[in-house]
Amino acid sequence: MNTLLLTERMKVIKKLDFQKNDFNQNVLLGLRKYIRSFDYPTMEHEITKLEDALTLAIQFTTNGNCQVEYACIYWFLVPLQFVDKRDSFAVNEQNINVN
Repeated sequence: MNTLLLTERMKVIKKLDFQKNDFNQNVLLGLRKYIRSFDYPTMEHEITKLEDALTLAIQFTTNGNCQVEYACIYWFLVPLQFVDKRDSFAVNEQNINVN
């Protein structure tokens, strides 16, 4: 079982793409989530701004509810022109199980 998890993690690591980020032009938002699933969960997201509030609507799709938790870390780049330091920030999560 440990070998299978390590292999899955290695596949995910290979998919990472580190880009240079100019923090004078972008804001980086991060989200860490522990998700139980038989497979690595998929994610869809949308970031909206209404007046002085940024909202991250995020949907996780999982396959079953096994004992293993995946530590998922997601990063989102938001153009600085849409962000003000006085803005509030909210996360709306939805979990879908396709088992």
